[in-house]
Amino acid sequence: MKILKSLSIVFIIFSILSCDNNTRPEKSKEPLKMIKASSELAPKWILKTPSSKTHAYFVGTANAASILDAKKASSSDAVRQLIEYIGFRATAIVKSKMKSVDSDSLSSFQKEVEEKVQGKGSANVSVEAEDTYYELYSDNSYTLYTLIKCPQTWIAKERERLKELVEQQRNLAKSYLKQADNVLDKGGIAKAVDFELQALEVSGKAAENSDVYEEARNQLILILASLSFKLENTPQFAFEEGGSEPINIGIYSSRVKGRTAGIKLDSWEKEARASLAGKNGVDSDTSGMVYYEVTKTTNADKIEESVSFSLEKFEPLKENDEELYEKLKSMQKNQALSFTLLVRSGVKIIPSTVAAFNVYNNTLRPLEKLRQALSVKMVEQKYNMVTVEIPASIIPNSSDESVVQQKIISYIKEKCPQVKIVYFGFANTNPSVRLALGQIAGVFNPIAGSILEGQSMESMEMRFTLSLIDVQTMKVQDGQNIKASSSGMNTDQALAGVEEEVLKKIVIK
Repeated sequence: MKILKSLSIVFIIFSILSCDNNTRPEKSKEPLKMIKASSELAPKWILKTPSSKTHAYFVGTANAASILDAKKASSSDAVRQLIEYIGFRATAIVKSKMKSVDSDSLSSFQKEVEEKVQGKGSANVSVEAEDTYYELYSDNSYTLYTLIKCPQTWIAKERERLKELVEQQRNLAKSYLKQADNVLDKGGIAKAVDFELQALEVSGKAAENSDVYEEARNQLILILASLSFKLENTPQFAFEEGGSEPINIGIYSSRVKGRTAGIKLDSWEKEARASLAGKNGVDSDTSGMVYYEVTKTTNADKIEESVSFSLEKFEPLKENDEELYEKLKSMQKNQALSFTLLVRSGVKIIPSTVAAFNVYNNTLRPLEKLRQALSVKMVEQKYNMVTVEIPASIIPNSSDESVVQQKIISYIKEKCPQVKIVYFGFANTNPSVRLALGQIAGVFNPIAGSILEGQSMESMEMRFTLSLIDVQTMKVQDGQNIKASSSGMNTDQALAGVEEEVLKKIVIK
């Protein structure tokens, strides 16, 4: 297990626990020869570390392709030994965070060591770079030794301070765990997660508190594992124009009764064909709900959405505890709520119906055949059509379109509340010029006239208005005006023919 980053209050640790100090270039076939050294004789301290009652000494060693890289690595090695001597145990496999040292001067090196050990700007510690020694070899690689020393008095004080600090951190982390338990008992899932994260951060700073860290880690996993997500309605459609039917998500936990508030959600589409947005944000509200809608879609017949808890507040774990982060990432996917929405035109998916009437000889009558034919035509184009039967007793004896419209839509609103749009057709039909059968548009046909002499045809002209009306507001959102004419052997044939001509001219978008 990779635990949280090291005791940052005390040390800024660099790549000193896991780095390989031997970075010598690939060896040639010939034996290496030393071609240069920083002094004629190698100092005694590279073979035997000095000892003193007042100071502790440490010798760092490194091989590298350049003197600068060798100096960095050897200083890290020396500081690693100093830290271990003090008794501090790093709680992470420390990654390389080493600062570049552009200068070869002893003062720059000493400053770097001080910053590693105690922190930038500290005036409480005296770490001295006592000496350095290097050798250059025939493969152009360097072996560099660094000798540092630190007062024993400071080391003793630091050990005592660390002991007290570790105990303080342990007590603080355990207090966070207790607070997490308390809010859990009251149904505070989101707050409990926050307390567990605080316990992780504090207990992860020292190896002595790894048991507390493990407890916080396990509790966090159990809390998140208790979460589940449920659609509280039945959305079916996302709109090509953007938007969708409401998507109402309830957030539940097996640790509490009912839904839970304050949980931040994340959403994703299987093939990135759409995105969701929370109407009031993506944190569950006081009733444990998040209200989503689709904000955009690509050219697709359907979208496959998933919703689960967000990983945003766990992002620091990527570096500090990668294993735990990957565990939570897997849980997020496994616990996700998944659902499919069909992508349709926004107008098409709204429950709609058709009502059509005709005024002929000052009498109002339903255009039933036209209504049925238009409804079928719209269903074929994937409109969400609802059949509404209008009783004869509801139809007013009026030729005023506004009166008829008001009466019919009020009835539909009361009896069929699921209908949101009415395609309302209203026609005025009048007979036009009566033609002899042997005449077509005023031209005499001698053959027809000789066969059915004395017969005539009825001709009708219809002016038809089709209005798209919002049932709730009674406002017209769109409309078409159509003029058509037709003839027949009698009035009924002429009326049927003119209805067919109107239907042909209706444009369904």
